[in-house]
Amino acid sequence: SSVTVNGGTLAASGVFTEFPLALNAGNMTLTGAGSSWNTGTNTLSVGNSSQGASVVVEGGASVVSEGLLALGMNAGASNNSVLVTGSGSSWSTAVGNNSSWTVAVGDGLNGVNSSSNSLVVSNGGQVSATYFYIGNLVGSSNNSVLVTGSDSRLSNTDYVVIGNSGSGNSLVISDGGRVSSFSAWLGYNPGSSNNSVLVTGSGSSLSNNSSYGTAIGNRGEGTLTVANGGVAASTGGGIWVALESGSVGTLNIGGFGTNDAAGTIDAPKITFGPGTGTINFNQSNSTTVSAAISGNGSVNQLGSGTTTLTGNNSYSGATTVASGTLLVDGQIGLSDVSVLSGAAIGGSGTLGGSLSLAAGAEFVFSLNGALTVNGASVTFGDFGIDDLVGLDSNVANGAYTLITGNAAINFSNVANLGAQNAVGISGGKQAYFSEGSLVVNVIPEPSTYALLGLGAIGIFATLRRRRFL
Repeated sequence: SSVTVNGGTLAASGVFTEFPLALNAGNMTLTGAGSSWNTGTNTLSVGNSSQGASVVVEGGASVVSEGLLALGMNAGASNNSVLVTGSGSSWSTAVGNNSSWTVAVGDGLNGVNSSSNSLVVSNGGQVSATYFYIGNLVGSSNNSVLVTGSDSRLSNTDYVVIGNSGSGNSLVISDGGRVSSFSAWLGYNPGSSNNSVLVTGSGSSLSNNSSYGTAIGNRGEGTLTVANGGVAASTGGGIWVALESGSVGTLNIGGFGTNDAAGTIDAPKITFGPGTGTINFNQSNSTTVSAAISGNGSVNQLGSGTTTLTGNNSYSGATTVASGTLLVDGQIGLSDVSVLSGAAIGGSGTLGGSLSLAAGAEFVFSLNGALTVNGASVTFGDFGIDDLVGLDSNVANGAYTLITGNAAINFSNVANLGAQNAVGISGGKQAYFSEGSLVVNVIPEPSTYALLGLGAIGIFATLRRRRFL
């Protein structure tokens, strides 16, 4: 069955007779400015215990709900959907004096299976609520919300939860869509696994400004990916990763395994909790993170691009540079840093742990400033002048320190030590490391000295001939 409202008002009591109000395996469309539906204070279930029920709100139509809106409430409720699309189209549950206006995409009442239900907000449509759940209770899995298109908004005055107790639930914010809330939680309760948020595309954002911030893996599992110019903003409490023991949280800058462009983190801090927390930099372009990273977690540079860390970081897990470049212009106070073959490290900041470069790893040469390493050691698998990135013979001339600090440097696998082992670097120059330190010396090649000398003798002889003519 289907109901279409075009330019009129639909009263809930005129269509639904059961409680809660339930649209089971039917379709409803509200279209055009002036079309409206007020569900009252009733709970509205789109797909109460059924499959394939849908509501479309388009062309400036509006729906007002003062009770719970559930997409897929009871056992067997799957593949039910709501679409709010077009400028002026809206679904609001944040009205009146009720403090519990809730939207649940995949409710899973009483722990029953409620899966693959979806909400799409597109092309300037707007949805508002107080509390918002995607995958609310145990058994609510693989439910999804998509907010896409410029001026498309999902606005929540309190929290948004992706995977409260359910698993495999997702929120995608793309192409200028925006989701705002008091706080955001991914994988809230134990057992909630593989829940995710993707923020991608210029103008797309997930934002909150409370002291609770964004928690990626509260007591369950969650992944937040910020890519292609999208923004994750938690300007109050910052971002928490693997907040409690037993949780798993992952923050991806750029899509994991995709090597796409970075998104932006707008937060004063990123804090690892006692769970298993990871930050992956997967991007193919350059990005800078100024947030202070702390706690018990690890950081990986995996994409082909460049990541610059400028904050005062004190996280204690490992730092691995497996691809691309990591520039430390701030501080990594406690972590040991490993650079694998084909990857590079550099910067003018400070490492408080040890630094190891595998054979084939590279170091970014700089005319201004050295990387300070105060950990136990600096070791190399196989390192020479040809492993320096950005050594430009046109501008480099003289002595330049690569690494300084209190760490013991192991030179056993370092080539080009001493002037006798200098190597040519083009432009009539050669370079070598000073013995006992990582100082790069760039000097003219001996043949250049000889040519300069011959040139000077020639000029002197010419002047003498002219003098005595």
